[in-house]
Amino acid sequence: MNRLIAHLIKFKKSYIITTVVSLLVGVGIFLAYYFIQNQTLYGAMNGSGVAGAVLIGVGLLCMVARYGAFDTMSYGFKQLFASLVNREANKYNDMVEYKEEKNKVRESSSKYYLAIMLVSIIFFIVFIALTIYRYSVYK
Repeated sequence: MNRLIAHLIKFKKSYIITTVVSLLVGVGIFLAYYFIQNQTLYGAMNGSGVAGAVLIGVGLLCMVARYGAFDTMSYGFKQLFASLVNREANKYNDMVEYKEEKNKVRESSSKYYLAIMLVSIIFFIVFIALTIYRYSVYK
């Protein structure tokens, strides 16, 4: 637990920025659905549900990217552009060296996908509350 708290304190600014951006994106999606569907309860339900689903999708993609799922593709693009533009030897000799360098950076960086997941959970709680309200009022 102390390790988690130390991690949160170290990357406090990163988590705050990620949370604010996630909230802005989620509220934007929510408002788009709400106003497109003529400001109805169904529009609010759909907006909060879609915003939660989009944010959880983005959070999951950020999580798998943090753990190296897209390293092969990014290494390939780096090699391609280095050979097209620079014509000099690339910074990395092979894929293994690239992965080791990326893992060093990942160990010292924040896990910002946690903030995105937290915001998506908030939108899902709003969706569940609106659904319960709908079924209690419109029987």
